[in-house]
Amino acid sequence: MYGIWDKTEMLNLTFYSIKEIVRFGVPMFLMITGMLTLNKTIDLNIFLKKKFVRIVYPLIFFLIVGALLKIYNMDSFFTTYWYCWMIIAIYLAIPIINKFVSNASMKEIEYFLALFIITSLIYTICLTQKVKIALDLNFFIGPASYLILGYYLSKKDFKLSPNKLVLINLLIFIGITLYKIYNKDFLYVDQNFVVYSLLNLSIPQIIQCASLFLLFRYLYESVSGISGKIRNVLENKYINGFILSVSRASYGIYLFHMLILRGLIEPYFKHASTMTGFTTLVVGFAIGFALLVVSWIAILILGKIPVINKVSGYA
Repeated sequence: MYGIWDKTEMLNLTFYSIKEIVRFGVPMFLMITGMLTLNKTIDLNIFLKKKFVRIVYPLIFFLIVGALLKIYNMDSFFTTYWYCWMIIAIYLAIPIINKFVSNASMKEIEYFLALFIITSLIYTICLTQKVKIALDLNFFIGPASYLILGYYLSKKDFKLSPNKLVLINLLIFIGITLYKIYNKDFLYVDQNFVVYSLLNLSIPQIIQCASLFLLFRYLYESVSGISGKIRNVLENKYINGFILSVSRASYGIYLFHMLILRGLIEPYFKHASTMTGFTTLVVGFAIGFALLVVSWIAILILGKIPVINKVSGYA
């Protein structure tokens, strides 16, 4: 059961706490999706057909593979790939959300985001205090809120130099990540309380994602100092090519890595949560990096096989 850690565990660096370092992944994807798709002209038929082919066919393929390998049972059939089912719902909603964003002023978008933050705060308090509330604000909290947040942060002018904004958001990101690691403070709720989802909707998560989003936005706008040098490194043709390749394979990587995670790693490390300290940190990141590389290579190979390339998840 997801919940707040016992006080005696709060200083232990476990596998669960390491996840807090990178739990921004799904919200960040949603924010980038909002940045790239909102306030655009969308042909409904073309948009849905393109997205469903991109998402649904690979999902079905990997679900079949997982079932044949007996990695998934009926209980995990939907929960293992919860992210994919969420993305399907999001793409169904994007044409509608796009209409709102395209016709809304920045002030109206800020109004929605303010309600998103207020709702997250209210539900976080209710969750931690174990109380229920009749005030239903579910409309303002969910995956779509991250979409709108990403679009807003990509357009907002913060009236500071890129280098200053890089430094500010770097410090915020580091600070809030450390807070999440040692406090395990996130909003996971069951369907009887708010909504069933593994998407983190807490205030710390919103801050972590927003700061990282702005960090990279202004990092690429920086032309001098350390920020400019980091930008030049990221724009190196080899590094940029690797980033582009991983980006194109990202959906397939997610689908494939779950096969390895559920089929090999989790059974082997089923007691790994009892590990603590620096060893856990090293092992956790080593496994994560190896999983990324193996999954990336596997998707590159599958992407070159006729017929299979259509369902490999490589764009």
